[in-house]
Amino acid sequence: VRPIHLDRNGNPLDGGITKEEFDGVIDSVLKVYSPIVKKMGGNLVVKRNWDDGTVNAYADRDDGNWNLNMVGGLARHKETTIDGFLLVVCHEIGHQIGGAPKYAGNDWAANEGQADYWATLKCARRVLQKEPNLRALPMLDAPDSVRKACRAQFANDNQAALCIRTSMAGLA
Repeated sequence: VRPIHLDRNGNPLDGGITKEEFDGVIDSVLKVYSPIVKKMGGNLVVKRNWDDGTVNAYADRDDGNWNLNMVGGLARHKETTIDGFLLVVCHEIGHQIGGAPKYAGNDWAANEGQADYWATLKCARRVLQKEPNLRALPMLDAPDSVRKACRAQFANDNQAALCIRTSMAGLA
């Protein structure tokens, strides 16, 4: 296990995202999905465990709260990017509202594959829809094969940019 080196504010020195970026991603997702979850009968709650060094995230439910437990160790991991972390937050919401297939014996939690599919197809695209996707592309180290495949699928430049961003987020 690689030690994580932090600055005096607790932000990663060797890669990963900062606490400000961690909170910003979560806030962006909450802005879009809190009202949707409310209409579905739940209260979306994010437990922000920045100080926990565990590389993990998970979803659960209790007393009408549809919880997302986001852990700082994952956010500070050297391979984590802002878009990669967005996909993790979306994946956890995907367990809550991503639909079937669900875990056997569980009436609410979408399984891992469905949460991944929903996170990329629905959540990340919805959250990023109003973001400056085209300006972000030069900063992404996306292989030409990803750029070409996304541009071949989407005539609209912004949709192609969303495809490239979510593809690279999945890689992260």
